[in-house]
Amino acid sequence: MKKRITWILATFVAMLICLRPASATVINVNAGGNIQSAIDQTVEGDTVAVHAGTWSDINIYPPQHAIVLLADPNVYINSGTAVYLAGSDTTSIMDGFHFTGFYGTAVTFHNGSGATLRNLDISSKPISGIFIGHDSYVKLENIRIHDCPGVAIWPYSSASSSWGYAKATASYFENNGVAAPALLPSIENGQLVYLPYEADRSANFGAVCYMSLGSGQMDWIDCYIITNSTNYLAGALYAGNTANTDTCFANMKQCTVIGNATGNEGSVFWGVGKHRLMVENCLFMNNNEQQQTFVGNTHFTGTNLAWPGNHGIVGALVADPLFCDLGAGYYVVSNSPCWPANNPSGNQIGAVEGVCTSVDTRNLPEAFQLTAYPNPFNPSTTIGFNLTRSGLVTLNIYDLEGRLVKTLLNDEQRPAGLNSVNFDANGMPTGTYFCRLETNGQTTTSKLLLVK
Repeated sequence: MKKRITWILATFVAMLICLRPASATVINVNAGGNIQSAIDQTVEGDTVAVHAGTWSDINIYPPQHAIVLLADPNVYINSGTAVYLAGSDTTSIMDGFHFTGFYGTAVTFHNGSGATLRNLDISSKPISGIFIGHDSYVKLENIRIHDCPGVAIWPYSSASSSWGYAKATASYFENNGVAAPALLPSIENGQLVYLPYEADRSANFGAVCYMSLGSGQMDWIDCYIITNSTNYLAGALYAGNTANTDTCFANMKQCTVIGNATGNEGSVFWGVGKHRLMVENCLFMNNNEQQQTFVGNTHFTGTNLAWPGNHGIVGALVADPLFCDLGAGYYVVSNSPCWPANNPSGNQIGAVEGVCTSVDTRNLPEAFQLTAYPNPFNPSTTIGFNLTRSGLVTLNIYDLEGRLVKTLLNDEQRPAGLNSVNFDANGMPTGTYFCRLETNGQTTTSKLLLVK
């Protein structure tokens, strides 16, 4: 996250110059200013530069000509419908906004609209992060959608003749789903409206992407799909209309997919009819295999890594990807099988953020590690840890509020090397928990997801 913010700061001024024609105008909006008023003054190629501040209860309607809507790293929009694009120019760019703490949809596309969205952060309460309506085309670059109670991306069409397309690169989709919202977005008579929650949508199906009516395509390239979950089907991607005229295509290339789960089946993908998922050179780790990871028309090409277990992928390379510390980012050691030189295909597998400088985890027990499998789990999981030397170990479980809910080990002597303890969560509610290990002056924490 720090790397991402630093990059935005470094390029903010340069983008004001490079992304617009020589004749274009930069219109500045400072804290408390009117963003819509600035947009209404634009002509083709202009830039609206929004500076540090927080905006509440606003709706933004970009024009049908191409503009750049650019925010510095400290611009927050925390309520309202946010950005509504209907017929906007597909070459428009929106860059750098934070959407948080509102009940609605952060960015909506409709009626053949489109844009490139870059460096957006969408979190907390949105029903859907990005809603893509009829015949719209959207490019997502370095987007982070997390902790949304509904669905991160919702390509929607009411007719099989419509087509929506979205392409996400170098983007993060984390901790979405689970909580069903009270209202859902829909298009009625050309306007965005919110309808009562229907039991067969949103958090029940596809926390990262919900594809149903009509036809469309969603591509993920070099993306991170992490710990998303739903109540019923498809922890990550749902493509579920059975009409023969409807065809939804989804493609994952060089993505990292970790810890997704659902209440029934398809912890990563569930699809029926003519819908299909193509997977190439991706990394799958700790997705709930008890719920069948992939259900429906799925094709695997290249080399796909799975750990632990093959996740139902025929021909998978089953190997530990050797992450250093998932709590600090998606970095792997230099001899990880994710790197081209360390796997049979010679291709990079999964999205990784770089090489870490910590101890090489392949040389255990030289490393200090804490793992859990399965994770997500129901009702029990095995917690493993690796000690560089023998010592007293304390292992506690905390809930999301930081309250101690269970002690598994209390200053117990454990030998050097690999150790394991069973954690039985019977009687505990569904939710996120944290396992904290203390030994020999060292402390580490790992997140656990209990899904019942």
